[in-house]
Amino acid sequence: MKASLALERLYPKSFNEAWKDHQERYHLALSYVKEGDTVLDAACGVGYGSYYIAANSNCSSVVALDISDEALDWAKKYFPSDKVSYYKVDLEGGFADTLPVKQYDVVTCFETIEHLKEDRTFLQQISKLLKPNGILLISAPDEDTIPCYNNPYFDEGKNPYHHRHYRIEELEQIVINYGFAITGYYTQYNDIVMKGKGGLVNVLVCINGLAKPGQINDIDEIIQTCHFIRAMDNNIIDMLDLTALGTRFRQILLTYDRLAKIIELNEKGEFDQCLELLANIDGSLCPERYFFEGLVCHGKNNYMRAIESYARVISMSEQLNSSLVDYAKSLLAKAVNEVVTLDDQRNYAGL
Repeated sequence: MKASLALERLYPKSFNEAWKDHQERYHLALSYVKEGDTVLDAACGVGYGSYYIAANSNCSSVVALDISDEALDWAKKYFPSDKVSYYKVDLEGGFADTLPVKQYDVVTCFETIEHLKEDRTFLQQISKLLKPNGILLISAPDEDTIPCYNNPYFDEGKNPYHHRHYRIEELEQIVINYGFAITGYYTQYNDIVMKGKGGLVNVLVCINGLAKPGQINDIDEIIQTCHFIRAMDNNIIDMLDLTALGTRFRQILLTYDRLAKIIELNEKGEFDQCLELLANIDGSLCPERYFFEGLVCHGKNNYMRAIESYARVISMSEQLNSSLVDYAKSLLAKAVNEVVTLDDQRNYAGL
């Protein structure tokens, strides 16, 4: 095993030789890779993480990207796999259109964004490549614990390979701006990955599916470019109040942030707080609300209300993702069975 300048890049000959904190991030990624998924690893470095995902999951393929010829040569020599393809690309350029696979189910981006001067260009490309509802796992050093310009791990206080570090709020905002909903938070204290925020490195779990910059968020520009709107009588435009669309979409973005918080609280069993947040979500703007209401009520053993919520999701199938509807159907059947079991127990106890 060898290391490059300032230990910024390690050259292991097996996955177990890689730094433990890097191993743990790729181990975390495995829990988000399903059978048949296409995975993009940006940037892959010397390939041990790409190889690890391919070898330990039922994914169909991994496309691994890096800009270093030396790193990619090492990857092809020590981490070859029939499921992994290595490509040299500049992650700050328009690389999306050059890749052999145009859409991915999962994208991993560990300790990369801080290296990129054009971090926004990179996220724009990733949002283009990730399928709707696909998963992005992205990590970056926390500015509050490892300041970029006062880095305790470097004698001169600055890692020459990093352009910036991110406070958790900054990392949240930049992924939200490019169309991602945050559904999970992990953080690292040295080699340990745990749920939460504020360690040396933060890892966000994101779903692709919100409005993209230049599209929904730029509602004024859309109105100006729609020929049929410009041809309307001004009185009609005033009555329609088309500019209110921008406000509605901002409400939708806020709603998805609340859903992300509900997921986190539901996992902790804090059901009452979940219900308080759900009460402030407009079901007409976000019909997914009823699915989460079902989950929370199910967790509280309020099976009848859970059944009602799941049934409402199924009735709105044309507005929702089919996978979410199918999941609601399975949970509905489970809740019904639990009600039947409780009734049988009560009847037996009364005999």
